Parts: sequence; C-alpha cells; structure tokens
Amino acid sequence: MKGVGPMRPWAHGVALGCILLMSLGLHGVGLTWSTRPGLGLETRWEPDELDELALFMIWNQTWNPRWFQYPSFHIYMILGTLAPHVRFSTAFRILDAKLQDDADFFARARILARLPSVAFGVLLVLWVFLLGRALWGPTAGLWAALLTALTSGLVTFGHLAVPHVPAISLATLSLYLLVRAVQRSHWGLFAAGAAVAGLAASTLYNMAALAVPVLVALTFLAMGPAVDRGRRAWKRWALRWLVGGFVALGFWAGAFLVGTPYALREFQEFWDRGVMYQYRFAMTEEGGQPLRFSWPQHLLNLIHNQGLPLFALSMAGAVFGFPRRWDAAARPRVLLYAWIVPYFLYVGTFRIYPPARYILPIVPALNVFAGALTDRMWRARRGQPWLRVGVAAAVLYTLGFAVMTDWMFLHDTRAQATAWFDRLPAGTRVAAFHLKSYLPKFRPDFVLEMYDTFHALADFWERVDGPTYVVLSQASFARFFIGMARSPEEQAALARLFQDPYPYRLCRVFYRHPWVRPSLELMLRPYSWKKILEWLPLNPEPEFVSPPIVVFCRPATPPPYREAVGYPR
Repeated sequence: MKGVGPMRPWAHGVALGCILLMSLGLHGVGLTWSTRPGLGLETRWEPDELDELALFMIWNQTWNPRWFQYPSFHIYMILGTLAPHVRFSTAFRILDAKLQDDADFFARARILARLPSVAFGVLLVLWVFLLGRALWGPTAGLWAALLTALTSGLVTFGHLAVPHVPAISLATLSLYLLVRAVQRSHWGLFAAGAAVAGLAASTLYNMAALAVPVLVALTFLAMGPAVDRGRRAWKRWALRWLVGGFVALGFWAGAFLVGTPYALREFQEFWDRGVMYQYRFAMTEEGGQPLRFSWPQHLLNLIHNQGLPLFALSMAGAVFGFPRRWDAAARPRVLLYAWIVPYFLYVGTFRIYPPARYILPIVPALNVFAGALTDRMWRARRGQPWLRVGVAAAVLYTLGFAVMTDWMFLHDTRAQATAWFDRLPAGTRVAAFHLKSYLPKFRPDFVLEMYDTFHALADFWERVDGPTYVVLSQASFARFFIGMARSPEEQAALARLFQDPYPYRLCRVFYRHPWVRPSLELMLRPYSWKKILEWLPLNPEPEFVSPPIVVFCRPATPPPYREAVGYPR
C-alpha cells in the first residue's frame, strides 16, 4: 500500500529541503579534521585519503594516476575541486608551498578534496528519497531520507576524501533508475541505470556487485508487464534478454572506462595492482588474520554504521517490505533484495576482520525499508501512541549517534594527546607502534622509537635506556593486532604491559567519548557482540576518527598520577 500521508506536495518539498540542509550541516561540521595548525604537513589521520595522489598528478602534469588500488573516477572528481586552488597547467604553486612549508596551502587542498564526498553525501539523501517515493510513496521517502541523513557511517565517510560515499551515491542512483525502468517498462532508463552502475564500479570496485540488480531488472523488462505464455514466447523472451544484456554491458563498460580510462591502456597494472590486489587482500592471509567467513562481523558492522534502533528498523522493514504476492507491482521491490542479499553474501566471503566501511554500500537500501516501516508505524495505528513514541525515540537516538560522530571529528584524541605531549621537555624518550596516522604528533626534539611489531615490548623491561613513555592506539590494535595473526610472544608482551604495573604503569588514557570509559582489555580482543553495549550510550566508533590513545610511563619520571581520562572535568 502506498504511504500517502496528509502532507501536500509543497510540504514534501519543504521537508525534503530541510533534510538536505541538515545533511549538508552534518557533513560540513568537522570538515577541517586533521588540518589544524600545529599538526604538521605529514599528519594524515586517514591514510587512504586521495588528496596527495591528486596533487602528485598535478605535480607530474599527467592524467594517469598510475595507481589502481581504487578506480580513478573519484580521483578525477578531486582534480576538479582542486582546479580553483591549483591550476592544472602549472606545478610551481605546489613547489613553492613545499619549500615554504605552507601548511595552509595543503590544508585547503585536503578540505577541497573532501568536497566530492560532501556533495555526493547530500545527493545520496535525495536519491534515497526518490527511491522510497517510487516504491512506497512520498512520506516513506521522506522518512528514508531522514534516516539516511542521520546514519553515522555515511556521515563519517562524507567527511573524508575517499571514494566510498560517491560510489554509494552512484549505486543508489543506479538502483532508482532500474526501479523506474521496471515500473515503466522503459529500456532507456534501464540503459541509464547500467551506465551509472558502471560509474559506481569506476569509483569503487565492490560496486561491480550491482551486476545482480541489473540482471534482475533486465529479466523483468524482457518478460514484459505480463509473462508471455505463447508457444514461442521463450524465444522472444530470450531475444529481448540477449539484446538488452549486450546493451547493458556496453553502457556499463563504457561508463567504467570513462571513469577509469587507463585501465585499458595499462591493463596489466590495473589487473595486478587493482583487481588481484583486492582479491589477495580480501581472500588470503595478505589481508590479515584469516576467518572462515566474515558474515557475523558484517552484521555487527551494520549496527556500528547505523546504531541499534535503525538497524532493528531496517531488519524489520526488510520483512515488512517483502512482496506478499508475485505480480508486476512487486517486481521493483525485488531489486532492493537483489542488491542487499548478494552484496552481503559476497563481502561475507572475505576472510579478514572487515572494516565497517565494507558493508556500508547496502545501508541506504536498508534505510529505504526502514523508512517504509516507519511511515506505516507512524500512520497506521493512530490509537496506539506508543508506536509514535518508539519511532521518535529511534530517530532521536540516530540523531544523537550522528551528532556524536561530528563531535569526535571536532575533538579527536590525537589532537588532545599531541597537546599533552607538547608539555613534556625536549629529549623525552617515546616508543610508539605502527602507523603515525593513528598516533599523536611528537615533537622533533623527542627521542622517538617507532615499531612495526610488538616484539620490542619484551625488551623494554630490561633496557636501562628504555623509553620513558609507551604509546598505543586502539586503531593500531584494530588493524594490526586484531586483524593480523600475532605471535604468542607479542601477545604475552602486551598482556604484561597491561597487567604488570612495573616498570610501566598506566599514565593517561584519551578516550573518544566524554563520558563512556570502556575496559582497556577490550583493545586486545576482536569485535564481539559485547561491542553493542559500548555503542548504546551514544558512543559510535567512526573509522579512523578519534581512536583511544593509551600512554604508559615509567614510575621514576611521570607527571603526578591522575585519573586515566582524556577530557578535563
């Protein structure tokens, strides 16, 4: 049943405009993350951001990124946003900025490189509204758009110069075009949907999974509004299917090559460092500690991205939206399932502990289901106000999740830890582990020891000149300890550091949340369902943002012992 509410068409437009403005605000707050003065040009809190690659292309006066770990379409978007800041015709501005240590120049470049994610994040809300309106009516579309604007995972990646939100936005637009093509039996819309799917895959490789809804839509269009039952019907059906399939393949491949044109010219490089690299990283031990399957972790990551109430609404909405009878009106809804289920099964075969962003592409489609159910709950039983109270509570909780995500962009633990270490004297000996991206910035006059493994910890207890401070980041644990197979010696050294107060004791902890203090022992464990209890008190864990920083120090020279909190009372 269509969810036609009491709102007039102009009211739908006003409500949608307010939702889009709210989405723009949530994406804009904290956009200067990791670009603040004093953090240094080399500070990269999110190592996958592509602003430096775009500047490198300008420096070398080339359109060829010579880098295929991601496809190229998003890189060309970034080049477009950098054009007003750095003319593509000259690289002298970059050289001057490097020679003069012009941090402001590179900070502006990084912020401009994030603008495509902001723009496509707002457009994603619009596509979700159109998709929800096409399937369940305008009020259901508004609910879906609101929930998408508030989704923590989408807000997080809408701040970063990475291809995920642009790719997800294009994938959702492709789904909408395919739905409209099936509803109207329109081959032109189908071709447009296939072309947009090619652009999505040219932005992020995993979007190639859109081939499933494209094939399902092709099948529905070939069958026609009513299934032919004539003697030679199967021949006509097969002919339409083959012709439509070749058309879809042509549009998809053409769009992919428009976005990643050097994939054909440098095919071997594209195949080895793009396609096969993704396979090795996801399916072999090269990507980390091998799992048999990662479906349970992806379910947990859906809660991580959406928050528990929105996740529950999405799952219930998927049941609510399932067609009760097979007819032409039910076919467009099937396309959502043809996207969600195969994609979930596909990423579930990855044999690594998956980051939360891997499951993010199906979140907008799940939000469409949540919007349809929310609309039904809000309108269907006016005599039972507890349903509306539940809907309001879920929306407010999701809003709080998004606001706290932005708050963490503004109060990153690495900036707080940097300020804390700046008060220490020159010559301070510090040991830190793994990527600098996950750690505070240490002054050049510190004696800094950086390690790729935790084996060195076992020597600290015996060294006379051992470091005064040992610094660990939860982000390093998530990527290099939980996600990688570690030796028993490393595990024993880490356990001793956390449990034995001599010679190192806990000195300071910078928590990501102002009032939630999870157990530090959880840093040593993989994600489990107990994480839900940590997220419930509006404690999201946006990827790459504000990881807990733990500082251990020798008792001979630490500052006066204080409670291990990262925020002033």
